[in-house]
Amino acid sequence: MIDSVFDAVLFNETPFPNDVPLIPLENIQSGLDRVEDQAIAGQMAEIEREGDRVLFQGLRAVDRGDIQAINELDWGLSGALQRPIYQLWESGYQLGGIDMLAEMRSVVPQNFARFISAEVAAALQQMLQLQPAILFNTAAQTAVLNRVIAIAGNFSRDLLNQLKLDLVSAIVPQPTTGLPISRRQLLDRIQRTLTVSRSRASNISRTETGFAYNTGRIATAQQSELVEAFRFLSIDDSRTTDICRSRNGLILKGDQIQANRPPLHFSCRSVLSPVMPRISKRHKAWTEDPLRNPSQRVLAPLSKGWQN
Repeated sequence: MIDSVFDAVLFNETPFPNDVPLIPLENIQSGLDRVEDQAIAGQMAEIEREGDRVLFQGLRAVDRGDIQAINELDWGLSGALQRPIYQLWESGYQLGGIDMLAEMRSVVPQNFARFISAEVAAALQQMLQLQPAILFNTAAQTAVLNRVIAIAGNFSRDLLNQLKLDLVSAIVPQPTTGLPISRRQLLDRIQRTLTVSRSRASNISRTETGFAYNTGRIATAQQSELVEAFRFLSIDDSRTTDICRSRNGLILKGDQIQANRPPLHFSCRSVLSPVMPRISKRHKAWTEDPLRNPSQRVLAPLSKGWQN
């Protein structure tokens, strides 16, 4: 993955600009905000806790001129970060399932037994009894745990390596001056490193919330045969990019779902909404609209290296 997502083809207009989720958009946004904020706070607390201890040891090593001691610095940040990131996944996944069920049930017609076949009526009854998909003790949980471990490990390693470079620069003469940096310069560098780490932690929280939320949505929808496709919705806010804007309103089936499953970039807020053509004429019309077919649209390419 790369950090910049603004290298796509520019799209001046959003297709199907009036497309909205089947439940109030503000409910989705407030729920995502809550999950993100909790995860960011959790990561910040762990970074500050481990950072204070390591920096205390590192600054003492600088005072001794002990480069080896700096190189040997280690911390438990990787394990500590796993907890808030996994909690993010639990909360986001559950929220996605709850919101998906609310959308699915909003499509149910009144007095449906009078207008549809017994087979569809049975499927509706089954859907009305569904509970949101759970993450615990499933194959998905193992995949999530592996993902969390990798993210926390990469973050921890990168941050520690940069802090070590900052500390060593206060001992080793610098190419531009021939002198080590001063204590004030060192503290400024450390502060910049920690500021970048906070930004990265926020980015991780926002992006992983999108992964967890849409994964929970899809898993819940797949419990019902009535959900035959998904409608891509780019949430129009400060994070919206051409990548998502160009996909707004698409009807996704089969392999198209994985290829266009949000998040499609860092901090992405797009969502997949259920399409249930067997019980809704409106949904059936969506599936028959050629402009909602991915093969009939020019889509902004994903950033180089981005993978779902």
